[in-house]
Amino acid sequence: MKRIYIVIVLTAFLGGTASSQDEMMLRDPWAFATAVEMYSATDTLPFNNQAASMLKEISVNLKAKTCFEDEKIWKLLLSLEPYRKSKQVQDSIVQWCKSYYYSPVCTTADVSQLAQQYRNKNFKTVIANGRKMLGRSSSDIPQAGSGKKEMYQEFGVRNNLALALIHENLDLCAQVELGIILFNRSSYTPSSALKVIDIRTLDNTHLSAMINLTVVYERLGRTADAEALAEALHDYTVREEINNPLIDFNAAWYHFRLTQKGNYFFDKNREKGNSK
Repeated sequence: MKRIYIVIVLTAFLGGTASSQDEMMLRDPWAFATAVEMYSATDTLPFNNQAASMLKEISVNLKAKTCFEDEKIWKLLLSLEPYRKSKQVQDSIVQWCKSYYYSPVCTTADVSQLAQQYRNKNFKTVIANGRKMLGRSSSDIPQAGSGKKEMYQEFGVRNNLALALIHENLDLCAQVELGIILFNRSSYTPSSALKVIDIRTLDNTHLSAMINLTVVYERLGRTADAEALAEALHDYTVREEINNPLIDFNAAWYHFRLTQKGNYFFDKNREKGNSK
């Protein structure tokens, strides 16, 4: 008899400001509670000429330095949702995110605002406000600082926006937002099964985004990629002695589901010589 696993992969959102410079990572209060919720998604269509035309139009607009959240590109992304699982669309998303140039200035107040709206389950409001925030430039917020801290606030906005998109069954749009963060921090081989080559120093914002991208990959049917990312994140936290229960849980879930043996968290720590 086929086994059914009820527990599903966890998601994380950013809310408030921790005592350090990182945003506080919290378990998603609206995380999928069942496998039925986890895998519920809109219907897909096979790639066709219409989808190819939309990919080309998005690429042209991005080359013209238009941001993803611009109304024209956003409408095209929404129209591409039914084709999200096709290789052509997935390959295009990787190229778009790798070469994305637009760097909006987002503030700590922006992240906190989206976090509160997310807690209230106002997903559509989070999407609308997140898009506005990511469409701003430094000239729109004269008092905003620049550099590393502000870049991280941008990623906090993208992460919480992506979570709202996932809950609205807009996985392609969520993948784009998280992909911008992902390819800023990591190097990958262009293979069907994602291989993490290098994960450099990460903070809670980046870890949270990668946890959520694991869920997006799973919902897209890219289980091998989701597993690879979950394991890479776990290896990173073990190596850096970072305590992150969400990452531990997700890595253990994949290990148990795919091998049905062992205690992943214990075994991996023992292999690394870590007694925690």
